[in-house]
Amino acid sequence: MPKSMMNKAFAPLRKNTGLVNALALSALALAVIAVSALVVILPGASTYLLGLMGGVGYILLCVSQPFAAFAILLLFALTVWLSGIKVAGGVSVMIGVGAVFTLTWLTHLIFRSATFIRVREFGLLLALSAVLSISTLLHLDGPAGLAAVSTYLQLFLFFILVINLATTPERLTIIGNLIIVSSTLLAVLILLDQIGWLPPQLIPEQNLSIAPGVAVIISRTAGVWGDANVTALQLTIALPFIMARWPGASQARRALLLAAGGTILVTFVWTFSMGGLLGLSVMIMVKMLMAPRRHRLFIIARNGLIGIVAPSAFLAFAPELFVQRVVILFESNVAALNAFDRASLLTIGTTRGDAWWAALQAIAAAPLFGYGPGNGIYANASHSILRSTIFLSPHNMFLAVAGDLGLVGLVFFVVLFVSALRAVWPQSNVPAGASNLQSTRQALFIALIGFTVQGMLLEVHNMKLLWILLGMAIAYREVSVQAMPGSKETTR
Repeated sequence: MPKSMMNKAFAPLRKNTGLVNALALSALALAVIAVSALVVILPGASTYLLGLMGGVGYILLCVSQPFAAFAILLLFALTVWLSGIKVAGGVSVMIGVGAVFTLTWLTHLIFRSATFIRVREFGLLLALSAVLSISTLLHLDGPAGLAAVSTYLQLFLFFILVINLATTPERLTIIGNLIIVSSTLLAVLILLDQIGWLPPQLIPEQNLSIAPGVAVIISRTAGVWGDANVTALQLTIALPFIMARWPGASQARRALLLAAGGTILVTFVWTFSMGGLLGLSVMIMVKMLMAPRRHRLFIIARNGLIGIVAPSAFLAFAPELFVQRVVILFESNVAALNAFDRASLLTIGTTRGDAWWAALQAIAAAPLFGYGPGNGIYANASHSILRSTIFLSPHNMFLAVAGDLGLVGLVFFVVLFVSALRAVWPQSNVPAGASNLQSTRQALFIALIGFTVQGMLLEVHNMKLLWILLGMAIAYREVSVQAMPGSKETTR
């Protein structure tokens, strides 16, 4: 594909833009008038009619302003309490909006008013889809049914759409802003719940001991996910994008960024997530290490300062119970590693060692194509030593992929993940005048590193956030080519 076509992806042809916009606005005005009249005539059907008006308006937005429509879809996908809203037939709003947008996008492609951007990672995605199909066909009678297949296909579609829609530095910045908005909304909900301004049980909590074998009970906010650790992941992944926006922001925007970051950090503490704390620590360290280098002595001093200031700040500001949890779990994990026997190793990471062992045993029993999408957790349960359950999460996104799609699927997933990480790997040849691109690259790299760290402790391979980040990384690589001196786009 010619490089000059990059920024034409999914944009109406210029000669048709004015006509399309005029028709879209006229149709929207007529739809508003018609629905308003029907609401007056049939008040009992007002909910459905308003939903119909919203659907018609979104279709017209897809036609006239496709990226704005895509941004709405992304916000629904990133914000769980929005994507969980059900419409007719029990179908979620996100599924409905996604179907409308995808059909509109395909229509643009058919009538050649949009360009399909091809990248080499689509070959990996095609191979992963083939493995998904084979694994599904081999385990049609699995306990998970076909629901997980739909989830995988949605993830693949988001990956493709992000690459085809994020065709400029500005669009990449907007998607990063959506991640900030989504995490901030989650943090605000948790904050309002903690101070008692929301109905009871609206934000679920998980009550458990501060550490295995300790009688002290803590109440962890589970956010809208229903899981404290996943909530911590959603919160912390927004921080690299907040840090990336800071240098070039105005005073007003800095105030907003500071408020968002502060709210996220405060609510993160209520998750009591060890994996989240580890991921956050790694992201902060990577951010500091990516600062401009001067000389070796400066680097040594800076790293030493990081090692002193970061733990001191945590001990000073974190709640006492959180500090106790960190200390107890750290000591128990060190003791288990020192003992280095099977019984001790199974207790590592709040008994995650048992989950990892069970997942590895299950994978060894079906190494090629796994147990089918969503079925891996049921196979893990039969190999657990410490638990007696129907299903068992592997608490590791890579083991989860291997359990569902086998080692063949895991290889393609890892190669795709590494390819995205390489696309935003720190580099010195950033073109002049591309500060926005540089900050976007840095934010994506740090976010993917943080996701990897927390993903080693969580089954989060099926989060839309991950696949949006992967798509953004590949899109960054394609967009950055246009900003390089001497490219066709920059020399026109």
